Amino acid sequence: MSKGSDNYYTPSALIEVEKRVMGVVDLDPCSSELANKIVNANRIYTLENSMFRNSLACDSMHFNPPYSNPMPFVERVVSEYQQGNIGQVCGVLNVDCSTRWFAEIKKIADGYCFLSERIQFDKANESQTEITETGGNSRCQFYFYAGRHAGWFLKQFEPLGLCLLHHRL
Repeated sequence: MSKGSDNYYTPSALIEVEKRVMGVVDLDPCSSELANKIVNANRIYTLENSMFRNSLACDSMHFNPPYSNPMPFVERVVSEYQQGNIGQVCGVLNVDCSTRWFAEIKKIADGYCFLSERIQFDKANESQTEITETGGNSRCQFYFYAGRHAGWFLKQFEPLGLCLLHHRL
């Protein structure tokens, strides 16, 4: 489902902020062996070992879906979270409040951080064997958090941008 242009990884500095919120990362469902050298999740799913064929049950999830088509990934995570199979999830996506996937995220998000600076994602080569460059980025991103530590999420992410609690009606 993803393509070569999706071989971008969340920088380690942001992963460390996520870990201050959640502790360890149990699952990274949109990953690779190379990306997991940064995330250090207990369990990962890759294109070959797809999150669509495996359980997403976990206490904590780092979520950075393929940006070429995030919707099916977002729908699956939202559904699994609503069923109680995911304890907490910290995810990053492009800022675009007009999309269907943003509407899906709103169903579970307890907090948001609209980043003040664009993320300079780490870029992998096509075979995902090495990080070749820090990728340029023409889009703004936001983090969302769903789980039991929304206040802690805001405290940890506040230096990075505008943080908001989401009170669902």
